[in-house]
Amino acid sequence: LTLKPPEIEKKACFVVSHLCTSFDFMSSRWNNSIGKGRCTFQVKETDAFTGGSDLVDYSVGMVELDKESQTAIDAPEVGEVVDGIKCSLILGGEEPSSRAFNPQIVSGTETQLYMSKCVKHICTPESLARVEASNGQINDTVKSLLLLTRPFSFC
Repeated sequence: LTLKPPEIEKKACFVVSHLCTSFDFMSSRWNNSIGKGRCTFQVKETDAFTGGSDLVDYSVGMVELDKESQTAIDAPEVGEVVDGIKCSLILGGEEPSSRAFNPQIVSGTETQLYMSKCVKHICTPESLARVEASNGQINDTVKSLLLLTRPFSFC
């Protein structure tokens, strides 16, 4: 069990609650073994609006403290991002044959302040439009439930 810092948990809860109307999420087997400064989860565009096909694989999302990131280590003179936390899609290593966590950023993507900017590479424009048009009440409800249950530290 690895308790994540409150700021990481809050950001991860925001990410999931913000994207919940168009994306499916699943836990990552690496989340409890990668330390306190990082949080990982699996994410994919939901198939609820496309006929229910499970053909799309999950991608791995990561929320991490900027000061502990590889980019901060490689380029400390650049400084920290605005809230000190950034998001990215990573290779992860969720396949059953993988024996190690892989924090390498997916080719063609980059770290962002918001996960919605990261997932635009793995989804349709319609899914992002649903996210932007979603009712704030559902987002707030999901966020409240996540903050209460703390799945990023306890699952």
